[in-house]
Amino acid sequence: MPAARDRVAGDGRNRDQFSTRGRGAAGERLARTEATLQLVKTGLFLISGGGANSLLRLSANGEILVDGKHPENHAALMSQVRKISRITDMPVRVVILTNHHEDRAGTTAKFLVAGAQIVAQENVANNLTANHTSDEKVALPTITYGRDYTLQLGGIEVQLMHFGNACTNGDTVVYFPNLKVVAVGDLFTPGTPNPDFLGGGSLVGGARCSPKF
Repeated sequence: MPAARDRVAGDGRNRDQFSTRGRGAAGERLARTEATLQLVKTGLFLISGGGANSLLRLSANGEILVDGKHPENHAALMSQVRKISRITDMPVRVVILTNHHEDRAGTTAKFLVAGAQIVAQENVANNLTANHTSDEKVALPTITYGRDYTLQLGGIEVQLMHFGNACTNGDTVVYFPNLKVVAVGDLFTPGTPNPDFLGGGSLVGGARCSPKF
């Protein structure tokens, strides 16, 4: 699998921190099956409902999706993606997973079949196999990285960072430098932190991780 290409460096100032958390404890399912679309900033959309929150970033060569949904909610997710695709006439080319949880990775297999690249921290592959609970086929990442990775697509730069064990041992923070928006997945919660210990999560690691983003 391809290795990370560039060292990630953010300025750490004036960022919009954006949690894509849409779940409770590990394995907890959400009842919602409908999805809604909301503009965050120019070229960046939030898709809520049906699992974790997803971010859709437009580029000149296709769309970049941060996190999917539960497997049964692929149609609901794509109904919102197509609203944008009708305008751009571009498919989803890259799916970034902020961790292995099913509310984020459940639709990965369908995106892989459609030709998208799946990008995740290297521990996600093992976690997907070890913690797989649905009837959907396990779809492993096609691109993995260790500590940091920079994705370039259609003039858009996306920086991926792993700060160690926190919610899981494969968490990814996703930063869009031109928009100064950061997606932190399950690393942020308004309540008490709830690490996925079976997935390598750590309360101590989470406390160390938070100040870094």
